Amino acid sequence: APYLPSSLEAVVEGLALRGPEGALTSVSCAVASVFVQDKTKSNLLAVLVSTTTGAALAATTWPAAGLSGHVHNAVAGGLLGAFQTYRADKTADTRGAGSFGTLVAGPLLAGPSKVAAGIGAASAHHFVGDRPRLKPLVAAGVGGALGAGLAAVGFAPLAVIPISAAAAAAGTIVGPRYSQAFRNLSKTIGSGVERGLKRLGLIQNPLNPRLRNSIGAFPSGAAKEGVNGLVYADGHLIGLIAGAGMEIIHQVSVFAFSPSNHPQPNHVVHPATQFDVAGDDQAGGGEGLR
Repeated sequence: APYLPSSLEAVVEGLALRGPEGALTSVSCAVASVFVQDKTKSNLLAVLVSTTTGAALAATTWPAAGLSGHVHNAVAGGLLGAFQTYRADKTADTRGAGSFGTLVAGPLLAGPSKVAAGIGAASAHHFVGDRPRLKPLVAAGVGGALGAGLAAVGFAPLAVIPISAAAAAAGTIVGPRYSQAFRNLSKTIGSGVERGLKRLGLIQNPLNPRLRNSIGAFPSGAAKEGVNGLVYADGHLIGLIAGAGMEIIHQVSVFAFSPSNHPQPNHVVHPATQFDVAGDDQAGGGEGLR
């Protein structure tokens, strides 16, 4: 079960969206979600557990002024909790959709309300299946409904409804391609470094595929997660630093501790995700370049 990568990304999202208490809550939700999915194989149950965990922790441990403050905290914690389940999903396309939906909504919405779009996009990808025309509609419906709920309790302005709906739909359409572009960039960088080393005469034989892909994964992964963190943090530099830093830590841990991959010809395995470069799952649950 991907406890480490899920926890690292949870730190970034929680810290950027809510500060230290948000990071602790997000990590708790991520661990709970991964545990439930690993034991029950039920994504829906994992979402319920992580949402409830996030809401309960936020309502009882985050600073608040009065009942309304505790309610707002519970809403924010629930959003963070639900988002962690989809960020740890075993399919690359689901993660990509959720991440991109949040990325689109991020500049337009402040705080945790931006993840409503990510939840809508990821849930549509997870539950709708192989029906590409239906996914954006379902995503928009879920994102809009979550936005309406946030507006109803005074957590966000009414603009959260159309923004979340549109961003969620965009997440299902563009998100998987956006994430795939970074996986391809990782492969391109690694291959380029290998060619450069050969031309300089520093190596004679091809690099180990795991090492070659890791070389590309460091800059591409840090760039992608740094941008995500910057958006989550409403443009504050701490998000960029946290996102890039945690991704580098994850890449180091993957390279140091994961078993060697032995890809077949024309089948390049991404070392951080244990997915091939097309984003197909090879060992469900791992995650590196989200």
